[in-house]
Amino acid sequence: MYLGTGTIFVDKEPIKLNIFTQVVDGKVVVRSIEVQDGNHRLAAGLYAEKWITIKDIPEQYLAIEVNGFDTHGKQNPRWIPLEVAQQSGIPRDQWREIPKEWGAKGPTAEVSGGVSSQDSVIPEKFRGVTLDKVIARSLERVGKGDEHH
Repeated sequence: MYLGTGTIFVDKEPIKLNIFTQVVDGKVVVRSIEVQDGNHRLAAGLYAEKWITIKDIPEQYLAIEVNGFDTHGKQNPRWIPLEVAQQSGIPRDQWREIPKEWGAKGPTAEVSGGVSSQDSVIPEKFRGVTLDKVIARSLERVGKGDEHH
């Protein structure tokens, strides 16, 4: 257990942020930052004002990727709902269905870690959820006694 966090990090992977960039007029710009794992833990820390900036989050709680690439230069895949992959513009040979026994929480597909939920290949109705909605959903779950998320 990590000091001062209760049990929210017990047996959990770090919060994973993926920063998506692109080059515009010769300059690298951030087009989105997505929480790919631990969104409810991040929302809880921000809502409780335990963390105000990224530097406030202890490094053992945080993993950061840029366009899916980790700090070792490896581009990791990401999992998205199967329905999103099926309806996306991602070519079929660039995603695969994940077997249930791998631990997915529902029908899931694996895509490149460089695919942002804001990309035009993702149908608009499936594009990313803003953090204020994540916080609201987290508070609903806590109110229902599901504070383990």
